[in-house]
Amino acid sequence: SDGKMTESEGGNESGVGGGRASGGGGWHAGHESPSGGGDGAQSNGSVFPSPARLRFFPPGAPLRFVRTEDAYPTGFEYADLVQHPAVVLLPYTKSVMSFFELYRMNLPLFAPSLELLVAWEREHGLLSERIYWRRAPRPTAYPNTTDLSPNTRADAAAVRHWLALCDFYHFPHVTYFESWDDLIRKLRAADLAAISARMAGANVRLLGDLRGTWRRLVERMFGGAAPGARRVPADYEAAMRSLYGHVPSAAEPSCARESRPELGEWG
Repeated sequence: SDGKMTESEGGNESGVGGGRASGGGGWHAGHESPSGGGDGAQSNGSVFPSPARLRFFPPGAPLRFVRTEDAYPTGFEYADLVQHPAVVLLPYTKSVMSFFELYRMNLPLFAPSLELLVAWEREHGLLSERIYWRRAPRPTAYPNTTDLSPNTRADAAAVRHWLALCDFYHFPHVTYFESWDDLIRKLRAADLAAISARMAGANVRLLGDLRGTWRRLVERMFGGAAPGARRVPADYEAAMRSLYGHVPSAAEPSCARESRPELGEWG
């Protein structure tokens, strides 16, 4: 392959390519003109294969890797991104909005397998924004929670437990790769049109589920009353008393900062 893969300054969402995709990191993959994204992970680049290594991938259609910010230095529209065949996800944190945006556009997505992401996170700190404060306290211990700390890279079991909750491991039709070589093989073998069609079907089903969920919630909130049927006083204070039994204080809340988590201080 005469494909090109550039090192990222941050977490990426890309296909055969790399760059920033609306708040998320990534590379876009393309046989002609791919793009990708990198928003976050301050990696030293060691998770990326050197350009020289790419000469040793099995021969096939040329692949080009490019970050979104390199492909679109002055910005992009969603209509630009859907011109790319695929996107490779290299996340900078556990959940990025651009994943949902790209998924909703039915763009074929390729992501590291859980084991590969765990290795990259432990060895290279790929998810640079996953842990904000190393001295942060553990979450409140509820009966259905785990003792595994979300704020460590040293404990492999803990990293695996929390990374398994990443969004892209819970959506159908995302393709996972075990290595860079595996990524290249899967990109070349993938029926991208078929993957996109399956994603479109999943999006239709998810939209129906979401609409149903919100409809049930709204009906529960308003006791089944039709929209606009509830009558409340026009006066603010009278309306608050009628609906909630009290009127919130008009005084501004205190702006005193009681915690400085970046210094490990909690108020």
